[in-house]
Amino acid sequence: MNCDDALPRLTDHHHETLAADEAVALAEHLGSCGACAQAYCRLQAQLRGIGAAYAERPSDGARAALRAAVRTEFEPKPSRRVLAFLRRPIPAYGAALAAAIPLLAWFAAAPAETRPAGTSGTTQPTAPARIDDYDATVPLFDGNMS
Repeated sequence: MNCDDALPRLTDHHHETLAADEAVALAEHLGSCGACAQAYCRLQAQLRGIGAAYAERPSDGARAALRAAVRTEFEPKPSRRVLAFLRRPIPAYGAALAAAIPLLAWFAAAPAETRPAGTSGTTQPTAPARIDDYDATVPLFDGNMS
């Protein structure tokens, strides 16, 4: 095995994922080639450093405390949260529908006389009262508007 074949296989050798015959050939090459052995030692140190950094991550309690501190500092105030909620398009439609339901119920329950012209109800409007005893020759007022 030469250096060009050995260097790409160093990580696999460290994690012991090489086939048995390849592992033996790589180990023999590392024993005879100082440059590849030095590269393998550097790789091991780097991998140990990554493992140590992973092992030194903060504890769950420290992470929870950090998240709580960030939440209290950067979480929006309740008034801003309410405004953001009201600015969403779907709740706005729901609020409009909720406001329209009582209006529709009031309109449907309104008597026929109070409905605007041109609307159809279940009952027909009554005809105006008929005046039978009106005489146009008799003045309605006596002239004294006091």
